[in-house]
Amino acid sequence: MHPVKAATLTFLFGLLAFSWRIGEAPLAGTEGHRAIVAHQMVESGEWLVPKLYEVVYLRKPPLIYWLQAAAETVAGEAAEWVWRMPSVLAAAGTAAWMAWLAGMWFGRRAALFAGIATVSLVAMWSQNRAADMDAVNTLLSLVAAGCLLDALYRPSSRRVDFRWLVAALAFGGALLTKGPACLPVVLGGLAGASVMNRDRAWRSVRAWASLAGGLVLFLLWVYLVKRRLTAAGIALDDSGVEEALQRLTIGSLKTLLEAVSLPIQLVAMAMPASWALFLTWRRSKRQDLTGVRLKAVYGAIFGAMFIGVVSGMTNPRYAYGLFPWFAVLAGAWFSLQSDWNVRPVRRLSIAALSLLGLAGIILAMVALRKAGGGMPDVALAGVLSLVLWVWGVRRGQSGPSPAMGWIAAGIILSMAVSFAGYKNIERKDRSGYRAAMELRRLVGEGATIHAAHMIMTHPEMFYYSGLTIERYLFRDRPERRDDVPEGWNVFLNREWTALSEGDLSGFSRVTNLPTHVHGTVLAWYRSPSTGTQASPPPAP
Repeated sequence: MHPVKAATLTFLFGLLAFSWRIGEAPLAGTEGHRAIVAHQMVESGEWLVPKLYEVVYLRKPPLIYWLQAAAETVAGEAAEWVWRMPSVLAAAGTAAWMAWLAGMWFGRRAALFAGIATVSLVAMWSQNRAADMDAVNTLLSLVAAGCLLDALYRPSSRRVDFRWLVAALAFGGALLTKGPACLPVVLGGLAGASVMNRDRAWRSVRAWASLAGGLVLFLLWVYLVKRRLTAAGIALDDSGVEEALQRLTIGSLKTLLEAVSLPIQLVAMAMPASWALFLTWRRSKRQDLTGVRLKAVYGAIFGAMFIGVVSGMTNPRYAYGLFPWFAVLAGAWFSLQSDWNVRPVRRLSIAALSLLGLAGIILAMVALRKAGGGMPDVALAGVLSLVLWVWGVRRGQSGPSPAMGWIAAGIILSMAVSFAGYKNIERKDRSGYRAAMELRRLVGEGATIHAAHMIMTHPEMFYYSGLTIERYLFRDRPERRDDVPEGWNVFLNREWTALSEGDLSGFSRVTNLPTHVHGTVLAWYRSPSTGTQASPPPAP
């Protein structure tokens, strides 16, 4: 199959897998920090400087906000499915990109297999259907790295090679999405491929010019933001830079051990696609064009892992961007098979299908147990995973056939349905939506809520409440109570603990809100120094 056709089919397959019921769950985790900023961009018309409840919010670069705001503008509504759609499209685009790349490097047989293998990377499914930045960062990082390696190891005779320009734009976009989080994939890919091939590709002037061009795009945004904030007399928020620097250091032996174990965790989490890491190793030793390109892919994987380890990366989630390279190796392995009836190949195919089938059944069972029933689509998906697994094993015993590929695709779609059900339940549990409904019930419609750090913890709670929100600065000093404005206040646990160390006179109607963060407190406050003890509004 032609790589372009394979990429198109893969994109549609990924779109179907990742978009199932994406709008059913409320915002949860860090989704609110992205979607609400984007929503307020649309409302205010201020797209250059991200803000969260009128406060400058620069912990992350702006591209994800721009994409979500653009999606909201096009859709004409503010809804969870709208804010999650950029991630769905990016995830499907990643699968399509890896399919095209595998097809161009290792032949047409590799294309569709690599694309489906990319979709099968279950560890990435959560980010692929989230209103967050990770799926977009993965796509742009891999496009940048892929264009660089494609231009270096599949040179073109054309006078103008647009791959360098695409690499620059993608790298700039990745920096504008998650800052330096793209560097392991991009720089690791460039350096690792060169080291594995023992060549000087990493010294390519065009490659570094592309990276410099992407960096200029990012710095241009930084300059414009700094200029805007300076004119407004607002200090530039560098908390995002501090967060990034903290993650680039190994501060303890525990962190070191966790970082060293990262490659093992990544290989385990990317199964069965990561099996290709061992299956194509011997073939990569040859000095022909296929061997050179295989070594380039190995280098991209090892380079990203190396940067992750030396930078003290302990959370495998931050390295998911290299997973699709395993799928490219899987596509290469598939393309290199000349005899499908040999026993090792047959057993390996059955093992991979069995792993997917078991995962589909387990996912369905876990989702149904968590929901307590009531999800017929998940129940059907679990049964379908079992049926397809048994059918696939029987077909595999008589010799692998094209039907096994379609069976695997069916299992992956069944797994996606079960995962969607599970993830929606989890997000409902973690979201501040229930707390928002309780908050609105307690204070009544039209009330004004004051909050400090809680806005940064559960912004979706305030959004779903539909109440007027006013943010203030909660300072850590002995006379903390003087910081608290009169009226309704929502406190984070540590804020309320700090207040409890002193005099709590003036506080009433103290209530714990049901948030994922334990200890969220709602309280009415009237300062004793005002000379009045006005009561809060009666409970609805």
